[in-house]
Amino acid sequence: MVRKDTAEYEIMVYSDHDRSGYWSSITTVRVRLRILDRLGNVRATSKGESSAWEYQSWADEDKLCEDAARRAVLNLK
Repeated sequence: MVRKDTAEYEIMVYSDHDRSGYWSSITTVRVRLRILDRLGNVRATSKGESSAWEYQSWADEDKLCEDAARRAVLNLK
């Protein structure tokens, strides 16, 4: 059961980069996002194809986090 302050998303993200520095592949990951406050500070955990990662950031400092936080806040209203 997903808590009211938690939302799940499937988000397409760049997963790797080549030697030239360009992102070269895209994968879709399921993100479980927990909103810590209404300013967009969020904590998200996600399982990709080969590993699990945890990410925490202020929403205005990271595009993925910002987009997910905005969608989650809209879902809570």
